[in-house]
Amino acid sequence: MRFMLNRGWFMGAVVSCVACAAVPDAKTPVTETTETEATIERPVRDDLARGEWVYARFCATCHGDKGDGHGPTADRYDPPLPRDFTKGKYEYRSTAGGQLPLRSDLARTIKSGIPDTMMPAWGHVLPPNDVDAVAAYIETFSPRFAAEPEAARVVVQIPPEPPPLSASQIETGRLLFVAFRCWECHGTRAEGDGPLARTLKTDWKVPIHPADLRRRRHRSGDAPSDLYRTLATGLDGTPMPMWKRTVAVGREGLTDLGDHATSLDPTTVVAVRGLLAKLPSQAEIDRLSDAQLERVAEIRLWLLVGYVRSLQRSATPLDWLLLDDPQEETH
Repeated sequence: MRFMLNRGWFMGAVVSCVACAAVPDAKTPVTETTETEATIERPVRDDLARGEWVYARFCATCHGDKGDGHGPTADRYDPPLPRDFTKGKYEYRSTAGGQLPLRSDLARTIKSGIPDTMMPAWGHVLPPNDVDAVAAYIETFSPRFAAEPEAARVVVQIPPEPPPLSASQIETGRLLFVAFRCWECHGTRAEGDGPLARTLKTDWKVPIHPADLRRRRHRSGDAPSDLYRTLATGLDGTPMPMWKRTVAVGREGLTDLGDHATSLDPTTVVAVRGLLAKLPSQAEIDRLSDAQLERVAEIRLWLLVGYVRSLQRSATPLDWLLLDDPQEETH
C-alpha cells in the first residue's frame, strides 16, 4: 500500500499560512497598484476585475493564466491535475448532465475545496465576495457560459432527506448497487476496485480511479444531500453517469448483471433476483406520470445513498493525515 501525506489538508494548511498574509481586505480598492495588479488589464465590470486579481494571485499558479490547467506548478502534482476551465465541463454541479454548473456551484467548490487533492478550501482564506468574484471570472475562460445563460440550465432538485434507513432498507440499497452494476467500477465491497476500475478514463483520456466509497470524505461533499446530488447529476467528463432518471427503470432493464457477474457472491445474485421480481415491469413504469417517475427515482437514489453511508468506516487518527491512493478518483 502506498501512503502519502493527505494533499488536501497539507496544501490547505500551507496556502492558509501564506495567503492569510498576502490576501488583501475585500474592501481594498483594486486600483491600488501592486506588482501583480500592474500586469492585469482592468475589465469594465468591477466584480470581474476583483475576480481576475484574486485568480492571478491564488489560482493561476495551478490553473494557468489562460485557465487551461497548465500553470507553472501544475506538473508537480499527482492526478487529478488542475481543471482546464476552457473546456467548460465540470464534475461538481447541481445541474443536469452535460450542462454548465451554476455560479454558486463554482463558488461552493472554491470555498470547500476538493478533499484528497491539491485543491484547498479557499473559504478559509478568501472572504465570500472574493470567492464569488473569482467564480465569475472563471466563467470567462469558456464561451459556453455566455452562450448558455444560467437561467436556461436545469437544476436537479434534491428532495428532503428521509428518516434514517432501516437495516432492510440498507440491504435493498446494497442490492440496487449490484443491480445497477455500480460494483463493476466501485467493487463488490465498494473499495474502488471493481473489474472495470483500471480501464476507466476521463473524456480527455486520462486514467481515472473509482472512489473508495468507504471513505468518510467525498470530493463532491459528505452530507447525504451531497451524495444524492452526485448520483443524480453524475460527474461530467468522467465515466460516472447521471442517474436521475436512469434509476426509474423496470425490472427487465436490470436482469443483466454484466460480463463479470460470475465474480459476484452467488447468494448476492439470488438476493438481487428476488428483489427484481418485486420491482415493477417496464410496462408498469411506462404508465407512470412524470411525478410518479420522479418519486420512484427519489426512493431508489435515497436507498443507494443510505447504503453508501452505511459503508463509511470509523475514522482513525491517521485518516486525516494519510492517503493510500494517489490516483484521480470520481465520486
